[in-house]
Amino acid sequence: ILWLFTGPGKKLNSIMKNNYFPPQFVILGYLLIILGVYFLARHDWVGFIMIPAGFIFSFTFNRRIFDLKNRKYREYLTLMGIKSGRWKDIPTVEYVSVYPERVLQDQHVASISSRNVESGFRIALIISRSERIECGKEQYREKALEKGRAYATALNCKLLDYRTGKAVWIGPGAAAD
Repeated sequence: ILWLFTGPGKKLNSIMKNNYFPPQFVILGYLLIILGVYFLARHDWVGFIMIPAGFIFSFTFNRRIFDLKNRKYREYLTLMGIKSGRWKDIPTVEYVSVYPERVLQDQHVASISSRNVESGFRIALIISRSERIECGKEQYREKALEKGRAYATALNCKLLDYRTGKAVWIGPGAAAD
C-alpha cells in the first residue's frame, strides 16, 4: 500500500513546497527580522518596515497539491499560513513522466569557490509537448517510480520511466509506443 494518499478526498500528498524567493533572499529575510527587532528595541520606527519585509522574504512559499478523486490541482502562495490560489481542473494527461534532475550551483567569493550538486527525480504530468504540470520531486529512484505509478493509476494513463536515461513505458497502452 502506498502511503501517498491522505484525507477523505484522497489528495495525493505531493505538496511541492518551494520558497518563492531564492535562498539569498530567505537569509536576508531572517536578517531583516533580527535587525527589525533590534531597531524596535531601540525605539526606531524602521523596525516596523524591516520585520514585515523579513517575513515576506523568509516565509512565502509556492505550493501545489492534487485532488485526484475530483481531477483537480491547486497552485497557491502561502505567507504565514495564509493561502492565495484557486483549484483548477487537471487537463487530459497524455502520460506521467519520472525523470532524473541534477542541479549544479557554483559559488565564488573572492578566492574561495564551491560547487553544490543536488540530484533527484522529478514527477510530471505531461499534458502536451509544450505543457506539463510538475507534481513532485523525490530523492530516491524507487520512491519516485512509486509516486509516478500512483499518479498514472489515478489518472488512468501510462507512465514514462526515464530514471536510468532509457525510456521505459509502463501501464495501459504502453506496448503501442
